Amino acid sequence: MYTFFNSQFFHFEFLHVIGTAPFEGCDIGECLEAGGSIRINDAESWFAPGTRGYAVLTFDGPGQGIFLRQQDQKMEFPAGAPAGTYMRHDWEAVISKALDRLFSYAAKSPQLHLDVEKVAVFGESMGAYFALRGSADPRIKACIAMDGFYDMWDIADSRIPPVFLKAWDTMGDGFFNRVVRSLAKVDFRTRFEFAHARFALGLPDFAQSTREFKKFTLRNQDGSEYLVQVKCPVFVTGAADWAYFPAQGNATKIHAVMEKLHPGKSKLWIAKGVGSGGLQAKVAAISVVHNKTFEWLDEVLARSK
Repeated sequence: MYTFFNSQFFHFEFLHVIGTAPFEGCDIGECLEAGGSIRINDAESWFAPGTRGYAVLTFDGPGQGIFLRQQDQKMEFPAGAPAGTYMRHDWEAVISKALDRLFSYAAKSPQLHLDVEKVAVFGESMGAYFALRGSADPRIKACIAMDGFYDMWDIADSRIPPVFLKAWDTMGDGFFNRVVRSLAKVDFRTRFEFAHARFALGLPDFAQSTREFKKFTLRNQDGSEYLVQVKCPVFVTGAADWAYFPAQGNATKIHAVMEKLHPGKSKLWIAKGVGSGGLQAKVAAISVVHNKTFEWLDEVLARSK
């Protein structure tokens, strides 16, 4: 992918900052790569992808993208969108509703020949966690969990100095919020990350939104594994060249748990190098992702015939 300016922030975060702008359309990073192969007013450019036989449904759920922007344009907090608009950890509830709609639509549209016995779910980054949660639904026959995490609080805990966590526990949320506000004045990355988390979760301050991360986990409250409910094949990927959701302890952990619970049901791919998918969410390697994803889907869905 062509880099327009030299910045360490240009990659996954920068593209998704642009992607959260309050207007519709695809992310600029995806346009740069995908726009070269499929073109408007060129039917031939659409033919090859169509012959693969996959129909695709995309949607924004609670706390995501244009859906949240349309519901809540307020700048102040606490945010004022309707209940159910903000990010939630139990995305199995969200995907269940999407599946209900899909199955209903397929039944009313027989001319589309949609095979609802071969439904796969795909999610990248945080969406990988959502996809895994949703894959507990037996209607899902395959799951692609791309560069996701096993436990969000484990990641936050690894990035926050222990002395700060101890001070937070001792001095309370007011201390945490004051420190974040001070850091945000001089560091854009801190300002964006904490402000966006607060906005997506619909919570009034930084401390509450950070604490909410404890709910985003594939570990049940009793210590058991949520993935025991995921019976379908899972394609797990990691990004070796990015530190947000390190492949070690996230992709490797998910794969290991799946193999322990459901031997032979999980495949692991940890990509290295920018052009090979080494960045978070496989930015700059969309064509590689497509090839590997559909090759795997062709294999596992053919097995289910």
